[in-house]
Amino acid sequence: MTTLLLITWGVLFISLVFLMAIRPRRSHHSWFELKRRDDQKTMRRERLLDDIVAIIHFYVYVSIIMLAVTSLVLWQWWGLAVTVFVVIIAMMVGSRKEFQRGMTKAYAQYEDKLLNFVEKFSFIGKILGSEQYHASDQHLESTDQLVHLVESAGHILSAQQQIIIKRSVTWHDTPVREIMTPRNSLRSIKRKELLGPLVLDDLHRSGFTRFPVIDGDLDSIIGVLNITDLLEIDGNRKSQLVEKIMIPQVLRIKGEESLPVAMKLLQKSHQHVIIVIDEEGRTQGMLTLTDITGSLLGQ
Repeated sequence: MTTLLLITWGVLFISLVFLMAIRPRRSHHSWFELKRRDDQKTMRRERLLDDIVAIIHFYVYVSIIMLAVTSLVLWQWWGLAVTVFVVIIAMMVGSRKEFQRGMTKAYAQYEDKLLNFVEKFSFIGKILGSEQYHASDQHLESTDQLVHLVESAGHILSAQQQIIIKRSVTWHDTPVREIMTPRNSLRSIKRKELLGPLVLDDLHRSGFTRFPVIDGDLDSIIGVLNITDLLEIDGNRKSQLVEKIMIPQVLRIKGEESLPVAMKLLQKSHQHVIIVIDEEGRTQGMLTLTDITGSLLGQ
């Protein structure tokens, strides 16, 4: 009798170690990707895997209870201490990665049969308290997390694609002052200045195409000169006053406003330039439609 109990005890202990080492792993693909691939087999497995895990846990609990009862019969109250000790040993052995790989590989050979079983007898999972699987993709909790995922997707996104996506995520919260041409870099032109070939050539050399027209200083901008819209002024024609050919409408926006606000204002007014001002109305810089679209593309 004692020999039979010892054999039973040994079988229970070995079973407990094996069960604790089985770690069924879920697919590393998102549910969206599985649907995109139409991977019905993996989707079925994902739905039924919780029931299998519940069954494994059930057998672990049963094995521990039977091990405790057998230990009590063999060693009386000392059996409880023996049970605690062997459970700790089983957890330590079952947590070793090489042992987990071996048992998980052995489990995989029977997984299809187990999936068929739990699918046929779905009530077993409910009785054992299996969690109901909810098909969903990874839940994102912040834009920082999304940016991190984009930065980690180097195997499917180029560097330029990553920049564009990251910029589109943060673009809506970017204040205009971060991408404007600052005041000290602006090239302005006076309203009464004569615009002839030499002046036009000088403006072209500056690298800008739009210039704030001032009546005194940069805090008194009365218009915008767009040299790309001008007809060529040759030497036979008289020079023209800047104020005669400038765009008299001047849009203004505070530096802390976001880029979408600036974009909406430009679209509504059909303009391409907006002057950035501070709280006192002083000029901080200038923002163009090209600046806004460039920032969205990470340029």
